[in-house]
Amino acid sequence: MDKIKSKQVDGVVDKHTDQTVTGSKTFQGVQHFPGTNYTLSISENMLYWVQNLGTLDEPDNMRVFCRDGRFVFEAYNGDEWVEQSSL
Repeated sequence: MDKIKSKQVDGVVDKHTDQTVTGSKTFQGVQHFPGTNYTLSISENMLYWVQNLGTLDEPDNMRVFCRDGRFVFEAYNGDEWVEQSSL
């Protein structure tokens, strides 16, 4: 069976060519973007920097979110999320 190239399917996003994606996208569940040392994970209204994919609450993981119009930075200490600073 022949493969269909992504460019043949309207609206498909491929990871091999430059593209501009317009509109709004809704994702079901956590989205992960692997990096060199940490993975950037997006869950609900928070951005997480995690060491192990799929584990948000792990010591030394970090997160940022907006509260009352300010960015709040927190780190997980093994028991709870502790605020580091806010901007």
